[in-house]
Amino acid sequence: MEHAGKMFQLLGYDEQKAGTAAKNLMKLETALASSSHKIEDTRDPLLNYPKLILAKLTELALGPTGNCLWSSRA
Repeated sequence: MEHAGKMFQLLGYDEQKAGTAAKNLMKLETALASSSHKIEDTRDPLLNYPKLILAKLTELALGPTGNCLWSSRA
C-alpha cells in the first residue's frame, strides 16, 4: 500500500487523502481477487476457456446496445 500511496501523492493527493485512496484501492483489488477463479481452476482449459458457438457469443456480446461489430465479418 505504501507504493500506491506514493503514486497517489504524485498525482497530487495530499498525504492523508493518498493513504485513504491506497486503502480503498486495496479493498477493491481484494474484492476482485476474491471473486476470481482459484489457481487450481485455471489449470482446466474446459473450465477456464469455455467454448461458445458464434450465435451464443453474439447474444452475450450484444448486451444493451444491440450492436455486434463482428457479425459483418463472420
